Amino acid sequence: MVGPQRRRTQPSGDEDSDELSPAAEPVGGRDREKVGIWMPRGLRQRLRIHAAVLDREISDLISEAVSEYLDRHDQQRAKGGLPPIPMR
Repeated sequence: MVGPQRRRTQPSGDEDSDELSPAAEPVGGRDREKVGIWMPRGLRQRLRIHAAVLDREISDLISEAVSEYLDRHDQQRAKGGLPPIPMR
């Protein structure tokens, strides 16, 4: 689970600046919601390492993986003749 996002202190010593850290801003202009999840410690460690190696945000990796999983699930439902799961 990711902790609260904090304002990054400016290395120039300019403490009056109200700029948020890059982690606190939506990536690519996307609207994002903060969601807390529980996961096994080993999985969290693997995720952190892979994010660092790939130079990506953990939330981006999770978003991509969940989207791929849900797309695959939707395709399996369609193959089985089941209707799509309504979005709302």
